[in-house]
Amino acid sequence: MQASQWGVGVPILTSTSRPIEWDGALETWLAVHTIAISTRSIMASAYPAAPPAQPAQPGNVDPNKTFGIVALIVSIFLSLIGGILGIVAYTKSKKAGFKNGFALAAIIVGFTLFVLQVIAAVLIGVAAASIYDSLCDGRTSGVYETTTGESVTCP
Repeated sequence: MQASQWGVGVPILTSTSRPIEWDGALETWLAVHTIAISTRSIMASAYPAAPPAQPAQPGNVDPNKTFGIVALIVSIFLSLIGGILGIVAYTKSKKAGFKNGFALAAIIVGFTLFVLQVIAAVLIGVAAASIYDSLCDGRTSGVYETTTGESVTCP
């Protein structure tokens, strides 16, 4: 319930939801404090206004951190390129006076994956050569045709 008029005898709800009678003390309190508030605002206007707040300056933020993150992502898919990008990002961050953990991780991940890819390529090549050589086991020199229609030349 909300009163449409402020005055004596208007019921006001309290936290216990019991109406109390208005005695007019609030009007006296408001009159005294309104004068005090207006006096303070007049006195406050005599002083100069405070300068506006400045936007936050980017303090110690590495400008190459994003480059390090990109290098890390690239190093997962294109290992050698990601490793090289990681070196570039790490060098730039070091020159700017920052440590770039993402760039260091890109270097480690990129070159580790590159070494693993080279090892895998060598192993696959050796396995393919071994399989190809096994086609000639027990055969004399000559040209043979496989079941798939390909010709194999045995030395």
